[in-house]
Amino acid sequence: MGALAVVRACGEASPAETVRRMLEVVPHRGTVSRVVVAGRCAIGVCHRDDDPGATVAVDGQWAAALVGDLDNAAALEAALDGQGQGSAHTPAAVVLRAFRTWGEGAVERFRGAFAGVVWDGSRLWCFRDQVGFQPLFYRSDAQAFYCASEAKQIVAGAGFPREPDPDALETIFYRGIGEDTALKGVKRFLSSPLARVDADGRLVITRYWDPGRILESARVGPAEARERLIQVLDQAVTRVVTGRDAVALSGGIDSPTVAAFAAPAHMRAAGRPLVAITMAYPDFPSVDEGSYVRQVAEFLDIPVRSHVLTGTPLDDVERWTALADGPWDTLPMPLVAQEYRLARELGVRAVLTGDLAEYVYTISASLLGHLFWHGRWRGLARHTKALRARGTSWPAVARRVAREGIPWPLGGLYMRLRSRPSRRIPDWVDRGVLARSLYRPDLAGPARQRWRRAQLTATQGISSTQEADEICAAACGVRVRRPLADVDLWEFFLSLPAEVKFPDPTPKALVRQAMRGRLPDAILDRRTKTVYDDHAMSTADYPAMRRWIDPSRYRMRGVDYVLLRQRIEQGTMSLLDLLWAHDLVKVHAFVSSWE
Repeated sequence: MGALAVVRACGEASPAETVRRMLEVVPHRGTVSRVVVAGRCAIGVCHRDDDPGATVAVDGQWAAALVGDLDNAAALEAALDGQGQGSAHTPAAVVLRAFRTWGEGAVERFRGAFAGVVWDGSRLWCFRDQVGFQPLFYRSDAQAFYCASEAKQIVAGAGFPREPDPDALETIFYRGIGEDTALKGVKRFLSSPLARVDADGRLVITRYWDPGRILESARVGPAEARERLIQVLDQAVTRVVTGRDAVALSGGIDSPTVAAFAAPAHMRAAGRPLVAITMAYPDFPSVDEGSYVRQVAEFLDIPVRSHVLTGTPLDDVERWTALADGPWDTLPMPLVAQEYRLARELGVRAVLTGDLAEYVYTISASLLGHLFWHGRWRGLARHTKALRARGTSWPAVARRVAREGIPWPLGGLYMRLRSRPSRRIPDWVDRGVLARSLYRPDLAGPARQRWRRAQLTATQGISSTQEADEICAAACGVRVRRPLADVDLWEFFLSLPAEVKFPDPTPKALVRQAMRGRLPDAILDRRTKTVYDDHAMSTADYPAMRRWIDPSRYRMRGVDYVLLRQRIEQGTMSLLDLLWAHDLVKVHAFVSSWE
């Protein structure tokens, strides 16, 4: 929670009032504010009175602000004490002293979900965490450089008309998000940016995190990897626990793993048990994971609070898109907000989840091809043997190795010959507006590089879902923490050799092995995955789709509105249709606020 705003003016006028105006437009992030002025730069923060999630610090000509969580603040402060920098106290003060001591290299040492700015009297630095959990937006024009936690703050500070950016809306709908936001004239910093505004106003943006340098760099065996994994998991989870936390618990592997380490840490921090929050689906037995959740809770001796979701993902969609400053993909924000409000009612300030684990230790695309092309015959033989033991035929194994190892441009030829309509795209969307690689992205590029690309893809940018989730949580008075996407944990998995990271074809095999004895066997041995299709289909809001999807008011390029309208009127949408239509509703609802 909390927000920051900074203005570095090009003229001599003090920008303090501009910063105050930028903080006033985000009351959902808190109304307690502080603004400091140092020369031509004004820096401000706001936060809730019961949760100082944003701090500001001043030391001579230097000033800094930080919003979010700096998980290793204590370790940084200890290191600074060793450098003779004295006590820092607040996270912003730690950041300020870190920059004074280590320069731009300081940001590489930070861990957590954060965004910050530092001013040294002539230069301004802006940065956000490696993965991009804490949002940060900016604008640079002839009057000033503006930076803030939400896009609407930039509009309020710069004073230009608030209007949508059609090109950015198309990018969000079809390909995710880029530097441009849905508000014209506002840009976002992507993940792990270090931006410097020099004394002459020149903006230079670099990326400070390079995960590719450590890919498969470790020399460890399976036993050592399991032992080290427990240590890194413990660190990742323990350092986000504050004593006012809840875990969003499901019946899979990921959130129970978080709960296994968070439960004892929470008891040490607060003297009371960690509470588990879970969603119940009494009308959909195939979706409900209550039996697994109860087993985990009993095993860890933590209480469970269940909640039944009501409503649809399109409830109050115009208000949510206005709050989020644009549309987003997938996330049913009105439903997620119910979970966050429940947490708030329980006195919780941080909700721990198992989100993003699939990007950290699940993606195994092109594994066999990677082992083949790099001559890792022992690992290839072990995986082949495991596949055969599971009933995979020799021809099927051979086809997989050949498919994953097919060199480019033969892979491109295969894509052209075997291309068929993607099952991820509804037939009312023109596939011509999408990249052809959506058909077979695993065959694109040089065969020797496919594994590397698959492992690093998720580290290259952020998603509109992350931004929407962050602002939803802030509006509900909580913050979301994802310890399984901790940078040190992520780097540990990236450093492992492929055959150690994936010791056998079982999904998440290394984690399952390491967590044996720390979670119930029923969870670790579970091979089925809950599919939420039945519940998702029950939330189809055809009246809302009829209301919002109107091509006479706005038309998204590449959408066959006639065919889509037929599906809506007939009420016969598939789940794929429904998900894409929901995303299109968000675009139309956002644009409608200007009509």
